[in-house]
Amino acid sequence: MSDPRPHIPTRPFARLLALAALGAGLGGCALLVEFDDFAFDAGAAATCGNGTTEGLEQCDDGNGVNTDACTNTCAAAICADGIIHLGVEECDDGNGIDTDACTDTCTDAVCGDGILYLGVEECDDGNTDDSDGCHNDCTLGACDGPCPSIEEVDLTPSTGSSTSRTVSRAVMGYRFTATQTFSITRLDWWIDLPSSASIAARIYDDAGTEVATGSVATGANQEQWYGSTVAYTFESGSRYTVAMYHSDLGAGSFDAKENPTQGYTLAPFVSEVESRSTAGTWGGGDFGDADEYPAFDSAIAPYQKMVVTTP
Repeated sequence: MSDPRPHIPTRPFARLLALAALGAGLGGCALLVEFDDFAFDAGAAATCGNGTTEGLEQCDDGNGVNTDACTNTCAAAICADGIIHLGVEECDDGNGIDTDACTDTCTDAVCGDGILYLGVEECDDGNTDDSDGCHNDCTLGACDGPCPSIEEVDLTPSTGSSTSRTVSRAVMGYRFTATQTFSITRLDWWIDLPSSASIAARIYDDAGTEVATGSVATGANQEQWYGSTVAYTFESGSRYTVAMYHSDLGAGSFDAKENPTQGYTLAPFVSEVESRSTAGTWGGGDFGDADEYPAFDSAIAPYQKMVVTTP
């Protein structure tokens, strides 16, 4: 009876060709290439820590230090990965909670940062006014006059069908008429944002002129509320646009309402609310000087909210 096994020549080059043909017939399995005096595995996995970025590694500095820009798992250090990046982050608890000892921007929670540290601070309005009801030591106290109230105003319409979209280098937000005078301290967007991408708030007047710019919030590779700190006072009777800019450095997915009823009211703060969005055209890889004013878009309304204070 003949031997059913494939014949593998003994000469090195012919042996290589035969093994390659055999590997192709096995549906792409890892190929062991052999010569008379050595062998190597052409499908071998990347080795983290050898100083060479290979395969799915984001980096590989080969130094065994877990607290620099490249972790010991060969992933780039980012805020919320649970590893403190020395010299860059003050803390990193990796939990995505903004109201504990470590904020979502990987800074230590301190009185005056405008973020309420639950269980420790009674209030935190982020200012130095000691007579507005929140003392400078973040304890509640009497106001010189009526105390300001702080609440969240969800701009997302209640109508329309729920959907999910992917965004990269775009502008999304809302236009409205202020029905009373109020101020905001932050604009939030519910989005799944990769670490390579960022968002930032912009506020425009009725003429489309930018009147306020918010802080940049960097992605944490998870879906959550991302906030851009921006301080602005809206005057009663005036029309404004608030929007979030998404950088072109990495796509993010977000939930939204599709084809909602436009021109709705969110008493007592705003009326004639309508969604706005457009493709962003700004300079550089992040946020440049050519931010594009978002146009009216009746089809998609993102999940966004304002943190509002009133006298």
